[in-house]
Amino acid sequence: MLKPLLIYFSIIGSIFGLLNLFIHSTLSLSVLPPSKIIIPLTVTQREDYSDIEKTRTNYTPAMIDLDKEALIKAQQEAYLKAQQEALKKMPYRR
Repeated sequence: MLKPLLIYFSIIGSIFGLLNLFIHSTLSLSVLPPSKIIIPLTVTQREDYSDIEKTRTNYTPAMIDLDKEALIKAQQEAYLKAQQEALKKMPYRR
């Protein structure tokens, strides 16, 4: 008795999962309007204490920089620094 019920609920769950996937994929592509951005960029997040970063955060420079050149450069420098430190920790092989 229990096995047919498990199979039945498994099939129903699969149908609802596929239906949910279909609805979300079609709605997300067809119903949502295209995004718009306000230029000049003036809307920012208020400076405040971040519980995650455990420090005061100010995202205004990153939010008003349209091309994000400074942010991208900082990310690249941090990545290169991490790679160099990882290479220093690797044992030397011949």
